[in-house]
Amino acid sequence: MPFDTESLWAQLLGYIEEGLVVPVVGSGLLQVPTPQSGISYYSYLAERLAESVGVSSAELTAGSELNDVACRYLAKGGQIDELYPKVFMLSRQETMGIPEPILQLASIPTFRLFVTTTFAPFMERALNEVRFGGTAGTEVLSYSLTKIQDLKGPVAENPRPTVYHLLGRVSAIPDFAVTHEDILEFVHSLQSPERDPPNLFREVEDRSLLILGCRFNDWLARFFLRGWRRMRLSAGYKQPIFVADREVARDTNLIGFLNSFSRGTKIFPLAGPVEFVAELHRRWNELHPAPIAPTEVIAKTDSSNGNRAFVFVSYASEDRPAAQKINEALCEAGVDTFFDKEGLEAGENWETKLREKIRACSLFLAVVSRNVLTSEPRFFRSEWRLALQLFEQTPAYYSARDVFLLPVAIDATPPDNARIPQDFGRVQWFRLADGYPTSEFVERVKQLHRRSQQEKAGIV
Repeated sequence: MPFDTESLWAQLLGYIEEGLVVPVVGSGLLQVPTPQSGISYYSYLAERLAESVGVSSAELTAGSELNDVACRYLAKGGQIDELYPKVFMLSRQETMGIPEPILQLASIPTFRLFVTTTFAPFMERALNEVRFGGTAGTEVLSYSLTKIQDLKGPVAENPRPTVYHLLGRVSAIPDFAVTHEDILEFVHSLQSPERDPPNLFREVEDRSLLILGCRFNDWLARFFLRGWRRMRLSAGYKQPIFVADREVARDTNLIGFLNSFSRGTKIFPLAGPVEFVAELHRRWNELHPAPIAPTEVIAKTDSSNGNRAFVFVSYASEDRPAAQKINEALCEAGVDTFFDKEGLEAGENWETKLREKIRACSLFLAVVSRNVLTSEPRFFRSEWRLALQLFEQTPAYYSARDVFLLPVAIDATPPDNARIPQDFGRVQWFRLADGYPTSEFVERVKQLHRRSQQEKAGIV
């Protein structure tokens, strides 16, 4: 029977859509643009390290990495502890661009937790670039053999994306994996109940892992998978594990083992991780396209607002009559709104314009009904996504979240519905049957509108 790749893609994309996937980012994704186009980041560092410790290129084969240099250096009588500060300094000297696959992963908003088996900071840099405009907004944690760092709580309760370095983060001390022995020690330590990060393992227990270019083969891969699931692989998984790694796909012994004892592990056949992420990015954007002629959301700058603060009213086109009642009541109460549905002219900068408008608003009012529970790509979901992403950049997030987000249900749709963003479910909702506003609602919006303006001005 031929392998059904399309069904596997559909399954993976469905899990990603629901926020149930944790990418595990390996060194196979770190193809860095350099004068030696196409060289991996680890191979590039290995060349520089070899030069600094007196290992000649004649002693190495093409594509050698840090472990190969370390072995040659030790054979010459060198000390292993001397290599870590050298790798640290070399990594600081290189000002390389962020690899494209890492940027592509960062652009998928439902990825909130990233685990990386590399010591390099590329995933953090990509998230800061894509989601925070270049400012530091990503939480970064690192496992080490001397000190355990763990998630502070559920990822869903953290407004910031998180990167967890599973094999250490580059530093001047030998607390990150450079050699194969280092990797073995980290994996061994993670197997110990006294040394594991319990919150991290609990977080991934109910989610699918997407393992990308980790380049673990045979027994190391078996230990790695076993460590994540905390039980026999043959006992089954709550959620599948997806693997995109050409080396794993070519390892017939490992494939035979997984087919027999770990059927919840789904391997994309002969998929190179860089090409796989590019295809994932393409398919995600295909499912979440820029709308051609949106009628349900504002996309064109409304000059009537000028520089004044305003309430952004977001709604599905089916709910326009109810949303219009809400809008008219707010306008009559002297609250400026952004509501006109003139539609954004098709163009590449539609998201930039929408982002600017949401960034400028004082309050994001989301009209919620059964009409928003669709799984189809809709423009109001782009509004919701951008609103949540932009507000996560606000330093006063924990104190001001109630100021910015105001879901208004016009029917019996519950806050805990799976199609409703979790952040919406954590704030106060208003229920206005068919959109008929109450005096209490209007007064509350006026209060939130004023308070948000004060938050932005630094008055409170």
